[in-house]
Amino acid sequence: MNPEATISTRSLRLVTQERDGIRREREPVSTGVPVARGLVRVPDQVVLRLEDGTPCPVQCEITDRWPDGSARWLLLDFAVDVPAHGEASWRLDLDSDAPPPRPATAVRCREIENGVFVETGAASFAIDAGPFRPFRSVRVDGVERVDPSRSGLQMEDAGGGKWTAVTHDVRVIRSGPIASTVEARGTFERDGLPGPLRFVARMRFAAGSASVKLDLEIVNPRRAAHPGGHWELGDANSVLVRDLSLRLAETRGRRVSWSADASTPLAEASRGAVEIYQDSSGGPNWNSRVHLDRDRNIPVRFRGYRLTVDEEERTGLRATPRVAVHDGTTGVGISLRHFWQNFPRALGVRDGVARAGLFPQEFSSAHEIQGGERKTHEIHLHFGREALAPAGDFARAPLVVAPDPATFVASGAVPYLTPREGCAQTLWHALADQAIEGPDSFDEKRERVDEWGWRHFGEIWADHESKFWKEDSAFISHYNNQYDVVNGAFLQYARSGDVRWFRIMDELARHVADIDIYHTDEDKPAYNHGLFWHTVHYVDGDLSTHRSYPRKGSPGGGPDDEHNYTTGLMHWSFLTGNPIGRETACASARWVIDADDPNGTILRYLDRSPTGLATKTRDFDFHGPGRGAGNSINALLDGWRLTGDRTYLDKCEEVIRRTVHPEDDPIAMNLLDAENRWSYTVHLQALGKYLDVKAEAGQLDDGYAYARACLLHYARFIAEHERLTLEQPERLDHPTETWAAQDVRKCDVLLFAALHARGEERERFRERADWFWTRALAQLDEHETKRYMRPVIILMHYGHVRAWFDRHPNATRPEGPSPTVPPRVRFVPQKVRAVAKLKRIVIGGGALAALGIAALAYRLIAG
Repeated sequence: MNPEATISTRSLRLVTQERDGIRREREPVSTGVPVARGLVRVPDQVVLRLEDGTPCPVQCEITDRWPDGSARWLLLDFAVDVPAHGEASWRLDLDSDAPPPRPATAVRCREIENGVFVETGAASFAIDAGPFRPFRSVRVDGVERVDPSRSGLQMEDAGGGKWTAVTHDVRVIRSGPIASTVEARGTFERDGLPGPLRFVARMRFAAGSASVKLDLEIVNPRRAAHPGGHWELGDANSVLVRDLSLRLAETRGRRVSWSADASTPLAEASRGAVEIYQDSSGGPNWNSRVHLDRDRNIPVRFRGYRLTVDEEERTGLRATPRVAVHDGTTGVGISLRHFWQNFPRALGVRDGVARAGLFPQEFSSAHEIQGGERKTHEIHLHFGREALAPAGDFARAPLVVAPDPATFVASGAVPYLTPREGCAQTLWHALADQAIEGPDSFDEKRERVDEWGWRHFGEIWADHESKFWKEDSAFISHYNNQYDVVNGAFLQYARSGDVRWFRIMDELARHVADIDIYHTDEDKPAYNHGLFWHTVHYVDGDLSTHRSYPRKGSPGGGPDDEHNYTTGLMHWSFLTGNPIGRETACASARWVIDADDPNGTILRYLDRSPTGLATKTRDFDFHGPGRGAGNSINALLDGWRLTGDRTYLDKCEEVIRRTVHPEDDPIAMNLLDAENRWSYTVHLQALGKYLDVKAEAGQLDDGYAYARACLLHYARFIAEHERLTLEQPERLDHPTETWAAQDVRKCDVLLFAALHARGEERERFRERADWFWTRALAQLDEHETKRYMRPVIILMHYGHVRAWFDRHPNATRPEGPSPTVPPRVRFVPQKVRAVAKLKRIVIGGGALAALGIAALAYRLIAG
C-alpha cells in the first residue's frame, strides 16, 4: 500500500521515506505547517485531530510570522501511531475554542548545578558540564541504566594523542510538554587544554519516551591555510582524526543484540560481542576517485560492510544497523541515521559498552576534518525496554509528516505556489522530473561517481561539467547548491507531495549546512561563514573536495557573493524544525553585510567606502545588475524575515540603489553580452521578490517606488531587445543546453513586471513572457543533454511563477508613490579608492617616504 493519504486543505499528510513496513507506536515527529495570514495569533488556537475528529495532544510553536504578527509557519510536535505499510492523516483546526488535550505524560526540564535535569515520564536524564558522557545519569523505572565512568565521547588524533570531549555550557534551547531540546557545547581537551575540535550536542527528549535523538556536530573552527586561494585536502590547518567514537556503558546487562538493517528483527550474539563496520558505500562504484585522501590514495578497502558476531565474520553491502546491550528485558541501545550513506562508520558492543564509531579507527586512513568544516551525526539512544522495542527501528527510518499540497497553496506562505495536480505545464514537469525519475535521476547520478560518504552524502554530482574530460576515470565535480537546489526541491515537494523531492531537499540541506559553509571566524570577513562555490567549471575536483578551487586548472578564490543561497535553507528549517537551517540562512545573510564592511579590511586606514564584495558580478569593477548583487538582495530579505532586524532591509535597499537606476542604459552596459552579463536577470528576479516583500509588509515607500521603476525599466529592455540566447551561438564560449534553461528567467522577470504594469504594457510583458517560456522549454527539450544536472535544477526552481499566472491572470501589485530618482552615481569600491589614494601619496611624497609607502601598499593590496 502506498503510505500517502489524500486529505483536506487543513490537514497533515503522513508519508514514510523508507517503504520498510515498520509499525509505528508513539513515534515522536516534528513538522512545519504554513498558515494563511491572520488565522493564528497564539499557539493555543491550534488543535490537531485524528480522522474521526478526536483531538490529540500537540505542542505548537510559531516559527515565522506575517507582517501583521499572525503566524505564517507553525512547528508541531506530536506522537504517531500507524500500522506497518499503513497511512494516517490529521485535520488541523486553527480556530478552536477548546484547548488541545494535554499529554498523559509531559517533558519537564529544570536547571541543576552546572547542568539540566529532564523527565519524560518514561525516564529521567541528568546532563551536566564536564566530560561529555553524554549523561551523568539515566534512570528508567527507578534503575540507573548508564555507567558514566565508562561512557563518553573521545577522539584519538593521527599521532596517537587522546582527547576527551568536555562540556562547558549546557542549556535548554526549546521547552515544551511534548518535546524539549537541551544543547551542550564544548571542546576536545587533553591535559586540561583545549584542542582544535569543538562539538555541539542537541538532545531531543519526547514525552513518554526513554529514547533520545542526539544531533552531534563536530567542527574544526580554524581557518584553512588555502595557499594561493586553493582549498585542498592536506591543508596545514586540517585536523587528522584516527578515531572519534561515542561510548555508552550499561550498568547491569551483558547480553548483546543486533540488527544489520531496519527490516530485520534483533538477534542475540551468544558471546556478547558484535561489530558492524561500513567501509564503503556498497555501490557499484564504491572505490571511486571521489574518495581520494590527502595522500592521493583511495582508502576504502572493500565493498560494503563487515559484520563480526562472536568473532564470526560476514559481509554485506549497505547496513542500517542497531545494537543493544541489555539484561534480557531492559538496557541501552544505539542506532545511527543514514549509517551506510555516511561511511566509514562503526557500531558495536563489547564488554557491556556500546560504541558508535563516527570517524572510526577501522578505516585505513586518517579522517581529515578541514579548517572550517563540520559534520553533524544523528544518533538515537534508547534506554530501558525501548532498547529492545520498535522505537529503535523507526529511528533508522523516521516518518516524514508534512502538509499536503493544498495546505501549502492555500496558506500563501510560499509565494507563487500552485498544486502540481491539474497544472497544464506538462513539458516543464517532464524536464524537472528528470531529477527523480528515469536513468538520469539524482540518485542514479550519485551512484555513477559514488557521491556517498560523510563528506559527500547529500551532494549532487555536476555531470554537465564533464564536457571536456578525456580520461577514462570518472570526472569529479560537486554542485554545492548552485541556484539553490534545496529550494527547488522544496518547491517541487510543496507542489506535489512526492516524498522523493523531500529526500533531495533534506539530504542536500544537511550537507550544505555542514560541508559547503565555511565555519570559521578566523579568516577574512569576505570568507568567514560564506558558502563555497561549486567545483570550477570543466575542472576535475581532484583533492579540492567541496572547497571549489584545486591547484590543477583553477585560479584560486573562496566564498563569494555570486554563490550565496539562503531561501532553501530557510524553508527547510520551517518545514522540518531543524534549527541549523535558520542559523545558516541568518549567517549567510550576515555574511553579505560583513563582506561589504570596509572596517573588516586593512584598507580601512586609507578608505571607509564599502568593499563592493556584496555587489560585484563576474568582474570586480562591475557593480550593476548581476547575480552577485541579486543573491545579496535575496539573502538580506531572508535575513530580515528571519530576524526582524531592520539592518538587513536597509542594506538590501543600499544594494539596490548601488546597482540599478531607472535611467540606466542596458545597451551601453553591454547586458546583451550573454556570456558575461546573462545573470542580470537573477538581479531582476530578486527585485521582484523585494517588491513582493515590501508590498506584503505595507511599506509602499520611496524604496519600493525606486525598485519598481527599475524593474519596469529593465523589463522594457528585455521585451524590446532580448532574444533566445542560443539564437546567436557564436557569441558564446560554450553554447550548451543550459542557456535554454536560463532563458526561463526572462519569463519570470517579465511576469514580475506585468504585476506592476498597466494596460497595453502589461499585455506586452505577458505576451513576451509566454514567448520566452514556450520557446525556451521547446529548445531545451530538443537537446539530448537536457538531462544534465544544471538545466534540470534551473527548472526545479523556476517555472512556478509561470504556472501561478495561469491561475491568476488578473493579479496586480500596488503602484505606490512616485519615486525619488537622484542622478546615477558610479559606485567605486574601497580597494580602488585606496589604491588611488596611495598613488597620490607616493607621487606627492619624497623618495624615502615612497619606499616605505610602497611596502605598505604591497601589504594593503595583497591583504
